[in-house]
Amino acid sequence: SSRRRHTRLQGDWSSDVCSSDLADEDLTILKAYDVWGKKQFMGRVFEGIIRTSFLIDEKGKIKAVIEKPNTADHANQILESWK
Repeated sequence: SSRRRHTRLQGDWSSDVCSSDLADEDLTILKAYDVWGKKQFMGRVFEGIIRTSFLIDEKGKIKAVIEKPNTADHANQILESWK
């Protein structure tokens, strides 16, 4: 289960990671960041995670949002967004 994997990982992550947020079983964080919603794949409509990248600066502020990141060119998308 997700909870069992989460518990097993807790010992592996450094203390600066907020590990209690790793398992978002009630979708609170996904919905707060507006990355949970309807998707369509091969004619089937379902709810799921909408792939999005958030670039967060050293002060913890969101500097840029990349919606629908291109996996083949994502590094360049990040570099361009960071400027």
